Amino acid sequence: MIPDCCLVANLPICFFGLSASLALCLSVSPPFFYGGSLSLFLYVSLYLCLPVSVMAHLLQELFVQALSVLLSVTHQLRNCGDPARPPSRSPWFLAAAVAGIMADSTDMNSKGGPSICISGIVTAAMAWRVKYRKLDDNGKVVRKHIPIQNLGVHPRNRGGIYPAGIRCKSLCQELLTNRCLKEECNHVGVAVEEIPYENVIQRGPDYQSMRCFNVEHSSKDELLSSCFDVLHDDVRAGLVAHNHVMLVLRAFLAGAKWDMRDETGKGIIYCDDVVRLSVPAVAAHNNAREMEQVLNEGLFVEILSWKMDVEEPTAASIISQALNKGHAIALHTTEITAVAVLKGR
Repeated sequence: MIPDCCLVANLPICFFGLSASLALCLSVSPPFFYGGSLSLFLYVSLYLCLPVSVMAHLLQELFVQALSVLLSVTHQLRNCGDPARPPSRSPWFLAAAVAGIMADSTDMNSKGGPSICISGIVTAAMAWRVKYRKLDDNGKVVRKHIPIQNLGVHPRNRGGIYPAGIRCKSLCQELLTNRCLKEECNHVGVAVEEIPYENVIQRGPDYQSMRCFNVEHSSKDELLSSCFDVLHDDVRAGLVAHNHVMLVLRAFLAGAKWDMRDETGKGIIYCDDVVRLSVPAVAAHNNAREMEQVLNEGLFVEILSWKMDVEEPTAASIISQALNKGHAIALHTTEITAVAVLKGR
């Protein structure tokens, strides 16, 4: 189907096509518009003007999209000649991901009008992860358990918005009421390693370490103020997913004064006698057995290189958005499945 904007966007080319067809007709026939000459004029106009206009419009769209992709990944071209990088980390792979963002940024077919489409963000996030993920000596992706006291919120997580203590408190009750599962805590965990001390100078004098970022922002929330105390402030990696869960676990390690009581009648004891969160007290309940294991083992995460924050400051935010949207889709799918089961499908 020919877009409605083709002729409007290429009026000069249309005028050129019409002029060329008119000149051709006048050279073939006398300068009188009798039936044959007029018919020839119309046919030539149709077959010369429209194809030229449509082709020009398509070339214009292709050029704009290609230029946008190239501008988005120009700085990646510096790494083309690095033989240590595997083929999957080529900047052209990244360019394809960025093109996906532009191609899938809106969904014009939804009933409610244009809506943000997540496929482009997910594609770009996966491209960043592939490019910057840590690999072992065998070329396999590095995924390992990191102690809770060594994890913090990445400064770019969810666009720099720090998790709220009140949400962490409600999540704590939800987790333990429905039984905390280690598999859910470790599902699609991604963390970016802290910049080594010797490379901090690359970030400039205004750089704020992940430790300082978390200490500063958690201190502004009464419920989170003890999560990064002196005994638990050795932050070596920043999470871009599961940050609320991580802060709940930190609150238990630090013995945060949350004054939580069981309101479900399941006999869960959250706090000790001085209304501070207590690991031994809550671990006595079956719903918290796997949470105690996570506290001892740490969170199982995929490690991304610190170079990502230096070379691509917005990448962590994109990855965070993609992972959160993925969790939202999974939740929505679960709800649809539950409704279908209730309906007997």
